[in-house]
Amino acid sequence: MNSTGIKLPGFVVLSAAPEMDAAAVREALGISRALLHLWRRDHGFPPFRRAGHDSFTTTAAIEAWLLERFVPVARADPLPLVAPAAPAALPVPMPPGYRSQEH
Repeated sequence: MNSTGIKLPGFVVLSAAPEMDAAAVREALGISRALLHLWRRDHGFPPFRRAGHDSFTTTAAIEAWLLERFVPVARADPLPLVAPAAPAALPVPMPPGYRSQEH
C-alpha cells in the first residue's frame, strides 16, 4: 500500500509502444477491469481515448502516474523489424583419437 491507500505492483514493465490498450494495461499492472476503472475514477489514473470497441492510454502517461507513486517502471524492448540471421553452424568436436576415413 502507498499513501493513497491503493495496492500497487512493486515493479511494472510497460510496452515500448506509444499507447497501450486496456487489456495490455491490465496485464502489465496485474489488475482487473473493475480495478482499472476504480483507479481512473478515484485515483487519477490517466484517461483513455476510444477507438471503436478499444480504449487506449498513452504509455508515457501511465509511466508518469506510476513514477509519481514511486513504482519502478521499465519499457519492454520493441520487437525487431527483421529477424536476426541464424548463427553459423559450429563444427562438431570429434572424440580424441578419431581418424577420418578420408585419405
